[in-house]
Amino acid sequence: MVEDCGCEDRQKKLNEMFPGKKVKMSERDAEMWERMQISVKGGRLNRSEGKVMYQIYNRTFNAAAKPCNCTGKNADMVQKLQRAYELRCES
Repeated sequence: MVEDCGCEDRQKKLNEMFPGKKVKMSERDAEMWERMQISVKGGRLNRSEGKVMYQIYNRTFNAAAKPCNCTGKNADMVQKLQRAYELRCES
C-alpha cells in the first residue's frame, strides 16, 4: 500500500487560499525561492532578484504581473509565494 503524501490536501488548501487561480510551484522555482530567502527576509531585493521573484510568481500563479517598485504589491507577492512554497508537493 502506498502512503498518502498529502499532495491533494495541499492543493486543496492552495485552491482555497487563492480561488480562481491555478497554483503550482515547480521544484526549480522552489529551489530558486529558497535561495532568495535571505534577501526577501532582509526586505530588500536588488533589480535582478526582483525580476526573478516576478518570474517565479508569474509561473506559480499563471499570472502576468509586471515588476514595479510598489512596496505593498511586492510584500503581498512575497507572502503568496511563501504560502505556495510551504504548501507545494515535494514528491
